[in-house]
Amino acid sequence: MVYGLISSIRASVKYRGGWKGFFDHMYTNGDYPFKFGTLMGSDPAGNKYYENRVDYPFGQHRWVEPGDTHNFDSASVPPEWNGWMNSMNDIA
Repeated sequence: MVYGLISSIRASVKYRGGWKGFFDHMYTNGDYPFKFGTLMGSDPAGNKYYENRVDYPFGQHRWVEPGDTHNFDSASVPPEWNGWMNSMNDIA
């Protein structure tokens, strides 16, 4: 159990680009920092859209990391990406 937690932290630190990125993501995103996924695209506002169908259940397998983490508004997500996040369409 402890080994699994340590390996998850190690993989997350590597995925986020170091300890600074790890803690910055944990502080600004407010999400569990060990969330991994495939970058599916981005929009002009700088938002990045991720997907992971293997590790997360339906409804939690798609998420957005905002471009401006301190002033994020859900209205800044374009309609086409909102449809993708809600599984209305699968075209990213």
